[in-house]
Amino acid sequence: MTEDMELVNELRPYRQWINGKTLNAGCGKRFVNLGTETIRLDLNPRFASSVDVVADVHRLPFADNTFDTVLSIAVLEHTRFAWEVAREFHRVLRSGGTAIVAIPFMQPQHGAPNDFVRFTGEGIRALMEWAHFEVVLVRGCHSVGYVTEWFFRELTRENVLLRRLMLPIRRTVFPLMRQGKLMSHTIENLTSAYYVVARK
Repeated sequence: MTEDMELVNELRPYRQWINGKTLNAGCGKRFVNLGTETIRLDLNPRFASSVDVVADVHRLPFADNTFDTVLSIAVLEHTRFAWEVAREFHRVLRSGGTAIVAIPFMQPQHGAPNDFVRFTGEGIRALMEWAHFEVVLVRGCHSVGYVTEWFFRELTRENVLLRRLMLPIRRTVFPLMRQGKLMSHTIENLTSAYYVVARK
């Protein structure tokens, strides 16, 4: 299976915390080789690829203390009760295990099939602490260009005239913005998502 290079690059700063038996909770269609024994779990195989276990992250079908790492990227926003999911991540982690969770902040609503919530950096920290994790790190992700491109893409999707007027920009500038080659700096209040690294 071909790796999603955007996801590979996004995970690069967090690879040091991924080890041992790993649960990719809400794996989706984007594949990344984590270099560990990995269980890929998703609720709906139609929205995912190479799923090992079909299950709801609100009720993980694993015994307590099963995993060394839980990775969950862009999943919590699709859950009805993010705090219950965080508690489940804590439950299935071994003592000293690490959860690496990404949740949107500045992103348009997107279904898979539903979209319920956004978190600030302080919000995701509070959520993980409520679930009895020790938070190691909270960091924004994606450049200003990435965020701007996504918002403009959504705007032009609904407006045919604007889409036609912006066609040259959509073809030339937007790809550079999404790839971080234009407007590549980050601004905390304009970050697309937050990553949290938390230890049990």
